[in-house]
Amino acid sequence: MPPSLLSRVDRAIIILKLYWKVIVGFSVGFTSVVSYFILSAPEVYVCELEFVPPDFSMASPLLENAALVPGSASDLERVYSYLHSYSLRRELIDTFDLYRRYGLDKVTNPQRRAKKAEAVLKDKIQIRITKNATILIRVSDTSPNFSYKLATFLQKKVERFCTNVIGMNEALAEKQRQIQDILKEIKGLEEELSKLRVTHQILTAGPTRSGTPSLPTKEAFSYYDRVLSMESRLVQLQETYAHLLEEKARREDFIRAHSSPIFLIQPPYEPTYPTGPNPYLVIALSLLGSIAFSTFVVIYAGMLGILRKKEEFQEAYPLPS
Repeated sequence: MPPSLLSRVDRAIIILKLYWKVIVGFSVGFTSVVSYFILSAPEVYVCELEFVPPDFSMASPLLENAALVPGSASDLERVYSYLHSYSLRRELIDTFDLYRRYGLDKVTNPQRRAKKAEAVLKDKIQIRITKNATILIRVSDTSPNFSYKLATFLQKKVERFCTNVIGMNEALAEKQRQIQDILKEIKGLEEELSKLRVTHQILTAGPTRSGTPSLPTKEAFSYYDRVLSMESRLVQLQETYAHLLEEKARREDFIRAHSSPIFLIQPPYEPTYPTGPNPYLVIALSLLGSIAFSTFVVIYAGMLGILRKKEEFQEAYPLPS
């Protein structure tokens, strides 16, 4: 080892012997502060939800060949915007009474309270579109059950939003309303036809209506064309009714097959362990780091000759001129 390097090593050892108390005191003090903040901070539990919304242009039951397929970039942006909407945030706050839970009920100014609530929600609920074209929601809270409830609530709201956009339930309800209207009209026609046939004894010649009808009275002739028109309308309504029943069954099958309109990559779960590194590992690393840092600072300052008692080692190892 060169004499100059050996001299510096010897000087560093002397500095450490003189100022080891400074190193120990700083390391213990710094580690104590870190330990206090880490051990006093509440444990945080994170619940994650990852999904893909459907392709809104292809999933509507109104389409003849409706299919539920993963959505495109525009569908992701649409659901992402909904998750950041003011109405959803307000419903989230009111449903779980977040003002009281996070201590915002003491803020009397409504505008200031709203800003604080927005900041809290931004910290507690993180939503982003991943590079794999999915939407990832991370909900954090000091209670694992509460974080799970928030994530489940957001999942249900997204499912309802997608269902409404697709029009699954609305399309089925509209088809059921049309069927009821058709049945009502069919019943009215059948009752009126039955009355005319009984009262005036009007009998048509079957579906072909060929030949001259035999009517008992001249008055019956005045109702004959009306009966023919009503029978034609009744046939049309019965065909429409059969088609509506097929459409209703198809839409019921679509809803039954796709109970959830979103593709769940990772459903929400109640977290078992808190997030973040082991606190004792962090404390140990902070102790080692503080020792290394304080040792470097003490040696460097000693080499520059700015520490007290420097004359004790400067006489034996003078600083280079």
